[in-house]
Amino acid sequence: MKFSLILPVYNVEKYLEKCIKSCLKQDISQNEYEIIIVIDGSPDNSISIAKNFAKNNPCIKIIEQENQGLSGARNTGLKSAQGEYIWFIDSDDYIEPCILSNIYKQLKQNDLDCLWIQWRNISENGKIIPHYDQTINQISNKIFDGKSFMKNVLGIYLYAWSFIYRRNFLEDKELTFTTKMFYEDSDFAFRSLPNIKRIQLYNQNCYYYLSRTNSIVNTLNSQKIKDICHNALTAFSLSKESKELEIFYQRCYSSFILLAIRGCILGKSPMDLSYIQAILTKYNITYLYPIGSKTMKILSYIFNKIGRNFVFKIISWYIKIS
Repeated sequence: MKFSLILPVYNVEKYLEKCIKSCLKQDISQNEYEIIIVIDGSPDNSISIAKNFAKNNPCIKIIEQENQGLSGARNTGLKSAQGEYIWFIDSDDYIEPCILSNIYKQLKQNDLDCLWIQWRNISENGKIIPHYDQTINQISNKIFDGKSFMKNVLGIYLYAWSFIYRRNFLEDKELTFTTKMFYEDSDFAFRSLPNIKRIQLYNQNCYYYLSRTNSIVNTLNSQKIKDICHNALTAFSLSKESKELEIFYQRCYSSFILLAIRGCILGKSPMDLSYIQAILTKYNITYLYPIGSKTMKILSYIFNKIGRNFVFKIISWYIKIS
């Protein structure tokens, strides 16, 4: 078994068929890979869609469970996986057809623990959306260890689906996703990447990330903002511990903080804004790496030049009058 493609499913009946079809339209035999569909207590018609595909495709394995969230569904799929390599695929996204053979070839020939893929952001009407920030520091065919890859190649994007892992590596390091947590991808990456001995960039677009208006990323609430801040503090602490990776972690925690502030502005939430301000004050975070969209870079510039407290006063005033 070469691959286990793990698809967590919750309320995605509109998108699931396209995702499964993309996973089936591959250039290796169905005997060589499995598609593990974890129905995570989904109340919609997703289970019926999955079962219809499973009738004629023996590579599909369906697991039903009570809702445990995205992390719990991925962990369930991982426990059941038999493939040499693991690819977590979000079930509202889809992958390039006839891509697994080349991916497997690169993984095997270079004896990789992990492969980082490239992707396109796609709107619901099929238009390509530019990345929030430059994904790649440099295009490289070199093989790195995890820390060197983080320093020299990896951008701020730590999506679980952008890494294809050797299953034995995940098992040996006892790596699983933190349950009941939003933005668990970054938490997982912070724990997995520094331990990798051999990782490389797959220099082709092979994944299509669907940007939905009601996705986890685009709808922030208080719990999500707290989880974003948790990741920011993790990255901030790591930036102090590792001189080699200081810039990488600075970019990560800055991106998280700016994302959380943006969520407060869009959600007009002074309470969440106060929470972020208290966190930054407690840990004396006074610098944000200029990153992201033009607006976010301007915000980080003002934050660094004029000061944290002044920035929060302006944002609080804006929320009150808007």
